[in-house]
Amino acid sequence: MVTRILLLCISFCFAEMLISQRHTHNVPEAMISLQSSEDGSLITISQLGNLYRYDGAEFTLLQEGLKGAISILKDKEQYIIPSKVGIWKWSKGELEQQLMNEECYSYISIEDKEFVLAQTGMHLYKEGRYQLINDWTTPITSTAKFYQLGDESYLSNDKTIYKYKSGSWKVLARDTLEINDMAYFLKELWVATDYGLRNVVDRSLKRIVKYGIDSVLNIDELNVLDYSLYVQGEGKLFGWRPPDSQVSLIDYKLSSSSVVKDYWGDIWFAEGGNIIQHKIGNVNLSKPIITNIFVTVNGIVHTEQEITVKAEGSDVKVNYGATHLRQPKNIKFQSLLSPIDKEYQSATTDRSIVYTDLPSGEYTYRLRSTVDGNQYAYSNPITIKVKAKNVVSPLWWILGALCLFLLILALFSNYRLQEYRVKSSLLTTKLRTANDLLKSQQKTMQLQMNPHFLFNALNSIQGLVTLNRNVEAKNYIRIFSRMMRSVLDFSTVDKIDLQAEINYLEDYLSIEQMTRSNSFDYKIIVGDLLIEDDIKIPPMLLQPFIENAIIHGVSSIKEG
Repeated sequence: MVTRILLLCISFCFAEMLISQRHTHNVPEAMISLQSSEDGSLITISQLGNLYRYDGAEFTLLQEGLKGAISILKDKEQYIIPSKVGIWKWSKGELEQQLMNEECYSYISIEDKEFVLAQTGMHLYKEGRYQLINDWTTPITSTAKFYQLGDESYLSNDKTIYKYKSGSWKVLARDTLEINDMAYFLKELWVATDYGLRNVVDRSLKRIVKYGIDSVLNIDELNVLDYSLYVQGEGKLFGWRPPDSQVSLIDYKLSSSSVVKDYWGDIWFAEGGNIIQHKIGNVNLSKPIITNIFVTVNGIVHTEQEITVKAEGSDVKVNYGATHLRQPKNIKFQSLLSPIDKEYQSATTDRSIVYTDLPSGEYTYRLRSTVDGNQYAYSNPITIKVKAKNVVSPLWWILGALCLFLLILALFSNYRLQEYRVKSSLLTTKLRTANDLLKSQQKTMQLQMNPHFLFNALNSIQGLVTLNRNVEAKNYIRIFSRMMRSVLDFSTVDKIDLQAEINYLEDYLSIEQMTRSNSFDYKIIVGDLLIEDDIKIPPMLLQPFIENAIIHGVSSIKEG
């Protein structure tokens, strides 16, 4: 009995020591939930749906208007806010809302699949939106919740625990008790109910009566943070870290909360609208976390690790920040720009430094931060390459002017060339038209038969008929018709064979000889090679010359 009383006294004294570290932070508005971030700060959501970043000294508004927010969850680099009007996703200033006007309770990401518990059922994200899972027929209660416990994923809903396995949710355990929360601790699944702490045994829940927590019946929430179990129930918060045999009272004023553990091991609550900190972490871990470094040159912001700028003689400004939730006002910075600085500059609380008139060259910037002057956080080095500004020499101006002159000359020459081509094209067209007209006229002249020749030929044939020399008349009629046929054929072509021209001349001379009473003889002599060469000539080319010779030569010879 004395031993039990002594243990209770020790536990009470230890609890009093922890409670004395309780610190309530001033908030701009009532907060309902919080999460830790990669840079050591806290991300909080208020009752009004405003999202803040808290670095231990001040709240910075990140996003407003997330109406109906219930809590805030973290999934990789994005924050999930279930609400009464849908589910909000926020990441690096980008906001997205899904399942609008539908009350959502919880969210989980498993194997690149995203599930949401909502009033209408369970939803799966695919094809750019959340779609209702038709195979899930169990109604979703307002206390339903997802759990990512180690490598396993669980769901509590309607007094039933489900485990995600092989792509689907399978029943793990059922009970008659309402399940408030779950946690995976010491390789066991711990369950918080209105009737104490339980774990899963043979598909049912069995009450845990050890660790000194069996007296707490109404347990609301469980959290496993840094190998410690934190139990909330009946307005109290208990902590237990093995190998301790008993839980320890941490806070006895807690009504409802969201619990996270920061980089320095302290516990934070969003309780009753306030942000509460319990400094129970490692007091020797006092290094801050350097959050961001960016370089500004001539109004351009650079965030990369290697920067090249043409800014010789310009100002180079380096902005930076750090987080330390336990001692936010004691954060100091020291800069070193090699090879200019041989050692770190004096510590300062300023969050920027300006280097003026940097000559061209390669520099390496380093930053370190501390709160106690003993432990430092170091940034990754940033390489800054400063190049000389482009200075245009007179020679470049001369070359530029020469290039401009040559360009103008080339454009002018091209214009004149185009103009010449247009004129040449017009002249060529005009000459071609004139040539075609001349050819037409020539062909017309060639194809025109001497009317006297036609009259004399027909008259001579008539005379033969009158004299009953019918055989001769028929022969000349045949020759005359063949000659007329040749004239018609020649009218459709530009060139004919030499042999065709000779055949035509044979017929023509035969008719002329008849009309002139055989007053002359003729003979056409053509070399065999000319015939074999398949020579082409204009039609009726020789006929005018022969006709002229007959008229002016043969007609003057007296018959007999």
